[in-house]
Amino acid sequence: MRKNPARWLAAVATVLLGTAIARAADWPTWGRTMERNMVSPETGIIDDFVPGRFKGNTEEIDTATTRNVKWVAKLGSQTYGNVTVANGRVLIGTNNESPRDPKNVGDRGILLCLDEKTGKFLWQLAVPKLGTGKVSDWEYLGLC
Repeated sequence: MRKNPARWLAAVATVLLGTAIARAADWPTWGRTMERNMVSPETGIIDDFVPGRFKGNTEEIDTATTRNVKWVAKLGSQTYGNVTVANGRVLIGTNNESPRDPKNVGDRGILLCLDEKTGKFLWQLAVPKLGTGKVSDWEYLGLC
């Protein structure tokens, strides 16, 4: 199994941003509110973190080696866009390079829903690729 640090760093950043913001209020939309001012009312946000090390020859992070990280979740190989945090849930778009459902194999866009407190997988929406034609749907791009 090949280790992909970028995939794990995206997951760690998601957790850091999602949990820091969610303490004061949900961030349910682009820009946090309908005014889209991108300002969080939170204070005391951490300014550094240690993403941790892999356990042995696996793709699993040893959480004992992290600092200022609440939990870690493995995402696909490409993840774009912003995390959405609302009602105790963390939603993020990625691709299907780390499949969680054997019914959905191959290149798909994935919307993951994780528990805000634990990072536990709750559900996913798998979106099939667009057919060929006038619209480009790049391989393994995922959902953003």
